[in-house]
Amino acid sequence: MPTRTNRPSKAPSPILIDALENRMLLSGDYYAVGLSDDRVTSGVSVFVEDGRLDNNGTITGTRRFDDSLGLSLDDNGTDWASANFDDKGGLRPSHRETSHSQSHETGSQFFARRGFPAGWALGVGNRARLGQFSYLIEKPTDASIEDLSGRWAFNGLHIERSVRKSEDVDALFGTASVTGSSFAGSWSERRHGTLDEQAFTGSIGSITPSGVITIATSSSDDDVAGSRAYLSRDKSVVLWGNYASHDGELSFGVAVKRGSTYLASMAAGSYRVALVLADEINDIKLANTVAIVDLRLDLKADGTYSAYDLASTDSNTKILKFGGSWNITNGDEITTTGLLGSLSWVLSSNGSSLLPMKL
Repeated sequence: MPTRTNRPSKAPSPILIDALENRMLLSGDYYAVGLSDDRVTSGVSVFVEDGRLDNNGTITGTRRFDDSLGLSLDDNGTDWASANFDDKGGLRPSHRETSHSQSHETGSQFFARRGFPAGWALGVGNRARLGQFSYLIEKPTDASIEDLSGRWAFNGLHIERSVRKSEDVDALFGTASVTGSSFAGSWSERRHGTLDEQAFTGSIGSITPSGVITIATSSSDDDVAGSRAYLSRDKSVVLWGNYASHDGELSFGVAVKRGSTYLASMAAGSYRVALVLADEINDIKLANTVAIVDLRLDLKADGTYSAYDLASTDSNTKILKFGGSWNITNGDEITTTGLLGSLSWVLSSNGSSLLPMKL
């Protein structure tokens, strides 16, 4: 994001953003959680990658897809063979198999040491093959259960797989509070025009120093019990997923920690956004189950904003897609008008991640 005195000191990420720096490579370990959508051959799958990017940009690691018991190993390893960062804050992957390449690919950096708590990657093919979308975080080395304490906001996608290649995908949004090893919260989801709201409680089974979180199977919600999550290096973002497909349901998403109060002048800045649309917003019977809009969102200190086509800003041109007004309430809740109607967002506790929400 542009170097401006009226922006957060760090840039947002997944459905979030990036800082503008010269092209460089930086080694580190990462987790990626995402969706692969191929309506022609295999349908919708959820995956998690455990990878490492070295100083040459080469990626090694494993990719695991959902299965009836949890996760199965992809014999091909990670989908990406290499990646680098461009001078617009973007992430540019190179695929291990050329057949996986998409006609439109973009992303956001994710190394916390550069000021990005989380990132995202998007690959779009033709109408019958969305490709894939994922969130990425750099691994911590010293994570503990105390790092999870506090209030969190999250969003995600819920996949119903009653018929393979005809999955129903809906967006969900929620909030949670963590105290010690216990958590409680609620989520909402609009399914076929009907609002479904659920409260949940549970406990954290364990967390490793590298940020892998297991949820105790005694949790009250079947979609929460036994799931797995991943904490970012800076401890402000969690990626989560339910990968067991035995009940025909899968889910994944991202959460940001809350707790700070911002003025509009502090929240203003440029955000590299991937806006994931599902449920009634995308009920137009295309071959794809979700639509993803990638934008550069400039929140201005005067209460207006401009949203530009991301590819155009990456190529040093600006194609305006949306414009309107924005405001901040309750310390960290941002509302934009004129961008697909009225949208709500949460700004994370460190001012570095902007998360779309239905508040």
